[in-house]
Amino acid sequence: MLALDTHISTVQSEADSLTQFLETLSTDDWERPSACKRWTIRAVAAHTVWATTYYADAISRGIKGDDSHLPNRPPGDAPAAPPELSEYFYQQAMDTRDQLGDDLMQVLRSRLQALTDLMASLSPEQWEMSCAFYKFISSTCPAHAFLSLAIQELAIHGWDIRSRFDKSATISKPSLTFLMERLTARASFLTQPIDIDPQVLVRYRFNFGADSPLRYDLSIEGGKERMEPATDSLADVTIYCDRATLVLLLFDRFRLDSAISQGRVTIEGDESLARILGQSLRPYV
Repeated sequence: MLALDTHISTVQSEADSLTQFLETLSTDDWERPSACKRWTIRAVAAHTVWATTYYADAISRGIKGDDSHLPNRPPGDAPAAPPELSEYFYQQAMDTRDQLGDDLMQVLRSRLQALTDLMASLSPEQWEMSCAFYKFISSTCPAHAFLSLAIQELAIHGWDIRSRFDKSATISKPSLTFLMERLTARASFLTQPIDIDPQVLVRYRFNFGADSPLRYDLSIEGGKERMEPATDSLADVTIYCDRATLVLLLFDRFRLDSAISQGRVTIEGDESLARILGQSLRPYV
């Protein structure tokens, strides 16, 4: 239960940070583009209202034994393919923005508090209860999965907003540690197999320098890939960056080439393999 308590406090901290920042913005600021493609600051805030409302509803029904997908309630009717799914989320954000109008900030603050209060009230048994989830992924999930989603939503979208006003904006350390654990456990990092001899092992090493003593190797061999703590073996390509930059790369907030040109990433080793990785990284969805 201690880990869950820690994560709930991270959700609360991210929610407070986001709402406090939004309250400082002018009317014109709300219409600025965010770092989330196509989305204004207001649209990101509206999406956060939509997401937290869904999470709270799914948990509330799930702990009562109802993990069904209600008709006309997202994301039960959401498409499965990522491009269509992104468009679906965008339209939901636009609808929420239009419905709430000038009440958006007040509703956002209320929905975030309701979600964190609900999470803080759950017993260990309730955290394991089945809740409605995206049909195209698993249809249902345990309640604690929404804790992970809430941290992800608030940390990444919080950066989407703050980075438009502060180029040095980053991700808070508690959320960053959590997201690194989540992302490095992924099964797939590439959109397509890298075109190399299947008998050859290619090793990409992520070195975070002073930001963290941890290093990770993305190893590719025989069409299979795995992310694991770095060994003493030589790497074909070493990617130097901080942890936040890697997280943002994997959430498609940067492309590798643009991160290099901005000075956020330095590459050593085989340039052709580095270029292939930049073209093949799979965004986290």
